[in-house]
Amino acid sequence: MSEPAIIGVLRECLEAELPGQASGALFRALSRWGYAPQRFVELVDVIHGPLREELAASVGDARSHALVKRLEERLRMSEMPTGDVGPAPRARFEDAPTRTLRRERGPLPVQVVAQTKTMAILISTALGPDRVKPSREPRVLLFDLSDPPQAWDPTLQHVASRADVTLLYGAEVEGARDLEEWLVEGGAEVRTLTSDHGMAPILDVLRARQNP
Repeated sequence: MSEPAIIGVLRECLEAELPGQASGALFRALSRWGYAPQRFVELVDVIHGPLREELAASVGDARSHALVKRLEERLRMSEMPTGDVGPAPRARFEDAPTRTLRRERGPLPVQVVAQTKTMAILISTALGPDRVKPSREPRVLLFDLSDPPQAWDPTLQHVASRADVTLLYGAEVEGARDLEEWLVEGGAEVRTLTSDHGMAPILDVLRARQNP
C-alpha cells in the first residue's frame, strides 16, 4: 500500500468516528510531528504520540484509547508495508470561494505560498487528494506568513484577484499589513488569521467550498 493510501485508511477511520473533527485532529498531529510519515513505523509513532494526545484533548482519554486501538486494527487489516514507502504528495494549493459560496465538484484548487512545502503537504495529507489539489489558478490562495519566502512573486497579486478568497495565516508578523493592502489594491478578497487561531479556520474554509 502506498503512503497516500496508508494516510487514507487512517483518515477514513477517523472521519467515521469523528465527523467534522478528523481532518483538524490529523493536521494538528502531523504539524506537531513535523512532516507526513514516510515509513509505517513512523505512522505508528504518530498514532501513539501526537494523534492520541490530540484525540484525548478532544474526546477524553478513554475514547482516545479506543480510537487508537481501532486505528491499529484497520491499518493491520490493510496489509501495511514495513519498509520505505513513497513520499507524500507535495501539493501547492489554490482557490476557494468567498465572494459567492460556489462549491467545487472534485478536489478544490488551492495554492500555498511559503518558503517550504510543509504547510501544503500537511493540508494535502490531512484532507486527502480527493479534497484538495495544487493549482496555479486557485480558488483559495493561502499565504503562510509563519514560513514566508524571501520575496513575494509580483504575479501573486493577480492570482489573488482571481481567487475566491485569499488567506493570510500568521497575520501578526511584521509586514503582514503591507502585504494585505497590496493584495486588496489588486482586487483580492482577503481574510487574515493570527497563528493563535490554529489551523481549524483554514480547514473550515477549504471544506466549506466543496460539495459533500
